[in-house]
Amino acid sequence: MNEIRYLKEHKSRLKFQVKVARYFREGKYEDSLFEKAIIVLTDSSNDKCRVHEFTEFIMKKYGKSTIKTQVDYAGKLVKFLNFVLYKKIKKSFKFLDFDDITIFLQTIALDVNYETMSRYKKVIVDFYWHLANKGWLNSIFANDFVIAEVDKKGVIIKQYDVPGLDIDINKNNPKGRNTHVMDYKLQAMFLQVVIEEVNRIAFGVALQMFGGLREGEIINLSHSGIQCIGPYGRYGMLLNLENRYLRQDLKGNQGKGYVKKQRKQQVISPYGILEDLYKSHIRKYRCNSDSGAVFVNKNGDPMTLESYSYYFRKLKKIFLQRLKECNNPSLKIEGDVLMAARWGTHIGRGIFTNNLAEFLTASELKIKRGDDWITSSEVYIEETKKIGKKYEENAEGAFKSVLKVLNIKGDNY
Repeated sequence: MNEIRYLKEHKSRLKFQVKVARYFREGKYEDSLFEKAIIVLTDSSNDKCRVHEFTEFIMKKYGKSTIKTQVDYAGKLVKFLNFVLYKKIKKSFKFLDFDDITIFLQTIALDVNYETMSRYKKVIVDFYWHLANKGWLNSIFANDFVIAEVDKKGVIIKQYDVPGLDIDINKNNPKGRNTHVMDYKLQAMFLQVVIEEVNRIAFGVALQMFGGLREGEIINLSHSGIQCIGPYGRYGMLLNLENRYLRQDLKGNQGKGYVKKQRKQQVISPYGILEDLYKSHIRKYRCNSDSGAVFVNKNGDPMTLESYSYYFRKLKKIFLQRLKECNNPSLKIEGDVLMAARWGTHIGRGIFTNNLAEFLTASELKIKRGDDWITSSEVYIEETKKIGKKYEENAEGAFKSVLKVLNIKGDNY
């Protein structure tokens, strides 16, 4: 780690990033694809980058975890490393001390919730322990840490902490917490806005609201991975969610846009909404490649996470403006609440969870959210129809207004 002069001379041009390295390993019958998150140091003056030694920590600590977990924790460490690089006067990372952790966590305290803060703290403290244990730090040593043995499901593991680390954060502070709740009437209005104004992702937003999909799962979806229940999903869908890497032409996407848990996922279709949405989507948005991607950008290429997020931000802006201008006092109040809260694409998963929680048990909800594998799709086809009916009963007809936009039921509603 002899980098004092290099950091001092080139500090303003350097940036740590997370990238994903993929490689194949020969097997007896077929080759297996492996993915590892790596930390690279990029020089903006020449666009060159090199794998940094700090990657060793990610490999040792999280190398056996899913790629999503690896990228998540590597990303948190990289945010800290870049903070030190740009905000703190350090000749080298050899001079890191415990105060750097405190200052960093206090800086981000207003932007993240308590649970996220705890994850940041854990990865940074473990990183410090790794460096100290290798003798890489000038003023911190292995015996400076508090070590506790914790029983996790019958396995004793060691956890490391820093004595006297004090962060001023209120556990009950709503700031930094993303909202995951939206009234049924607002949900219907949200769907109507996306159909009318940002139609390219209308089908995707419906899959999030009625199936709990994450944005990374949306952009990895292919038409071959959709099993319709009824014509074009009139009664629901079963989706085969897996990492398909639909944009092989893009390099260094820093691990964004992954399926967190590969699985079969149920999607319900209240009032048959999915049928017309899917038919309309197929007719309007076709993929130019042979990837079979369901969601594409304006050029017909498979949509990236950045593209989907861009369209969602556009949807959110228009939706909040409509709420602000509407004549319904109660909707205006709800709009004020949503305008003050933090929320993004993940709200669809939250809506799905909260709606189903009204009539499902915790164990049932776990499966419906995709927190466990659905091993036999046939068993769930009739069940999906039943859940859709219960959903309609709870929604009290709120989504019928959307049917007019979709022209599913004519003018009867």
